[in-house]
Amino acid sequence: MLGLFFFLPEERSFTYSLTKAICEGTTCRDYQITCSERGELVSMAPLTGFVTFPSDWKDTRVKNELCVP
Repeated sequence: MLGLFFFLPEERSFTYSLTKAICEGTTCRDYQITCSERGELVSMAPLTGFVTFPSDWKDTRVKNELCVP
């Protein structure tokens, strides 16, 4: 008897990927972020090691969500 098994991949649709530095205090790290078409975070992978800025450094970027639908 011959049996066939089919595994259907989970359907995912990726609309975009971006890089962003994520900081905590004066320490930052660049990440590649992949988002779904619904604005959900799919994956986040570090691209670099940590970078530490001087103690008087301020992150002046506008804080927003990583993925936007």
